[in-house]
Amino acid sequence: MLPERSPCPGQSPRRQGARDRRPAARPPRGVFIYHFAMDHEVDQLGERVERILQVVRRLADENANLRDQLAASRSVNEQLQQRIAEARARVESALARLPLPAEGGE
Repeated sequence: MLPERSPCPGQSPRRQGARDRRPAARPPRGVFIYHFAMDHEVDQLGERVERILQVVRRLADENANLRDQLAASRSVNEQLQQRIAEARARVESALARLPLPAEGGE
């Protein structure tokens, strides 16, 4: 048996069975290979989507509350406008019943 030769500088040692090298088998078309990095990205994307959905839900609830507050404020405003109109009518009626001052002095 011959002793193993050391490779020349810049060459890698020969692997056993190097003559029988075949190209690595490729996955069939349409098969998607997942990698850890891709799984991590998908997880991060899922977390971002969840946070966005939480914000959307919170904003939708806040929007509904603000619409309710606006409707209540408009109702109160209408009631106050009605009361002002009634008060104005009473004042005008009272002013109309006052006697006019006599002309020519005191």
